[in-house]
Amino acid sequence: MNDRRVRWAVVGTSDFALDWVAGGIAHSPDAELVAVIGRDPVRAEAAAARMGASRSATSIEELDPTDVDVVDLVVPNPQHAPLTIAALERGFHVVVEKPMAPTLAECRAMAEAARRCGRRLFVAHCMTWRPPVVAIRAALADGRVGQPVMATVSIAFDGRPNGSWRQELTTEASGGPLYDLGAHAIDALLSMFGRVGSVTGRLDRIFYTYPADDTAIATLRFVSGVVGVVETSFACEQNDFVVNGRLGRMSSSEWLGRDTAGDAWWRPARDSLGRQAPPEVIPLEPRNVYEAQATEVSQALLENRPSAIPADRGMAVVAVIEATIRSARNGGAVVVPEAP
Repeated sequence: MNDRRVRWAVVGTSDFALDWVAGGIAHSPDAELVAVIGRDPVRAEAAAARMGASRSATSIEELDPTDVDVVDLVVPNPQHAPLTIAALERGFHVVVEKPMAPTLAECRAMAEAARRCGRRLFVAHCMTWRPPVVAIRAALADGRVGQPVMATVSIAFDGRPNGSWRQELTTEASGGPLYDLGAHAIDALLSMFGRVGSVTGRLDRIFYTYPADDTAIATLRFVSGVVGVVETSFACEQNDFVVNGRLGRMSSSEWLGRDTAGDAWWRPARDSLGRQAPPEVIPLEPRNVYEAQATEVSQALLENRPSAIPADRGMAVVAVIEATIRSARNGGAVVVPEAP
């Protein structure tokens, strides 16, 4: 890589891959989008031209590690592990979309490949930079909430049947809202409360009958003692984040988003006379989470420092998801293995 900007290639030609992920890279002051990869050469060439990339390719093998530093994989979940390992072995650093992989075993193989190849592996938990999440983390760090007691994260949208792989894969194969939306929610809670000790889960097909469960709920017992609840669904609309502590509450009704400010409120606990103060609106500025992600990864490489979205964090999320599925299918709480 050069001294000023990290050179990126994006694998994937969907509108999401181009408009959001590649767009975020293109707007980062520390990154340069140099290539777009797609299976169809005509589509890949058109995508590269659309994004201002200097070249296109149909596979990772066509890229030269002397020309590209980082490969960003924006592909279906089952392709995460094989493409990540192939890119690492080719000599690239890798950013892989969340969830890191469908299974913890695949995550471990990916992390081992990064270690063996001497490359960096990042997992695209982009909501790390979402303004309401940043505000809630700051309130916890500052002690404004006091000792945290419980947190509830709800994220859902109406996923009408459209034949997409997120609906046509079973939950065990990484389809459905738990792997899609739940990965964001679980990661946000991990960033605030640390490791999860055990999980109780429930999976349901409440409205839609595609192979994936359309609704998932997980109750997380953190090692710190905090209790968290994650509610995800493809059958309704929801976007709420609430953290309750001994001194008050932080909440958001628009915590998940791509390039807006969202919202956040602080409300102190009732006083000794039972009086409730009105909520205080926390001022937030809009932020494109994909631009922030590209900048963070680029700076971590340029400065040779740890990243906010390392592989072990991605593994920890998948460990919680796997435990949630086992609990939902077999009943009872399931201990979550600690990610290496």
